[in-house]
Amino acid sequence: DKMPKNQLLKWRKEINNIDNKIFKLFKKRFQVSRKIGNYKKKNKLKVIDFKRENQLIKKAVKKSKLSKNFIKKLYSLIFNESRRIQND
Repeated sequence: DKMPKNQLLKWRKEINNIDNKIFKLFKKRFQVSRKIGNYKKKNKLKVIDFKRENQLIKKAVKKSKLSKNFIKKLYSLIFNESRRIQND
């Protein structure tokens, strides 16, 4: 493939911009997660809610059209970090 090098650089820049947005959204998500953790502590609720987690996974698989395996792995990382934050 003789793709111009500048096209590759453009795509990489686009990927970098998307990644920056994703990480900003993760930061916001975990800030909200901390608020939820505080609420749960005050109200003596469990941090883990498997029912909700499974609902989020099913919804994401259905809406995103990405592989179920990928969604599960990604959410597993997100849920673990959220739990860590909520347990602080």
